[in-house]
Amino acid sequence: MAAINNTPKYERAADKIEGIGKTLDSLNGQDVLLHDFSITERSMRGDTKTFVSLTISKINTPDEVETYHAWSESLAEKVAQLDKDELPMIASFVKSTTAGGFRVWTIE
Repeated sequence: MAAINNTPKYERAADKIEGIGKTLDSLNGQDVLLHDFSITERSMRGDTKTFVSLTISKINTPDEVETYHAWSESLAEKVAQLDKDELPMIASFVKSTTAGGFRVWTIE
C-alpha cells in the first residue's frame, strides 16, 4: 500500500472538521499573526461559557495557520474591539492576574 501522508494530492479530513483547536498556553507571550477570530457561547461542563476561536500563524510562516481557542470572556471583550478588515495583525496573547487573583487571557 502506498504512503499518502504529506502528499499534495490528498487533504487531511481533520483539517476540514471544525474543532476547538489548540489552547493558547503554548503561545503565551509570543508575537504571532492573528488572521481571524470568532466569539460564541458554548456549553462547557453544563454551563454556557464565552468561547473565543482564533486563527493564528507564526509571523515568519503566515500561510501556516492553525486554530486556537480560549474559554475567556475577558479575551472576547478585547478581540471584539478589533476590526476584522484590518487582519492579519501582530498580537501577543498573555495570561494576566486580575485584582481578585484570577488568571485571564488578554491581548498585547
